[in-house]
Amino acid sequence: MNRIFLSLLALLVLLFSNNAMATFTKAEIAAVQPLVNELMGDFLRDYKARKISGSEVGDNALKLADEAESDVAKFICMKGAISYYARDKA
Repeated sequence: MNRIFLSLLALLVLLFSNNAMATFTKAEIAAVQPLVNELMGDFLRDYKARKISGSEVGDNALKLADEAESDVAKFICMKGAISYYARDKA
């Protein structure tokens, strides 16, 4: 019984430490954020001018996430997509 408990505990520690390593640092995000802002700029201007909806901005952010080369850029695009979908209540 004790051996099973220790095995499960070791598995949980491994899983949680793996998740902790998967997050991005503020420096990594800050390095990529200006590029994402530049790529999303036209869509955001159209959104502020009420030419497109929040869902369309989210769709474009997901397209950029698909094309992104780094995981940090994908994360920023997906995070933005969620934000604009939420604003549009989609």
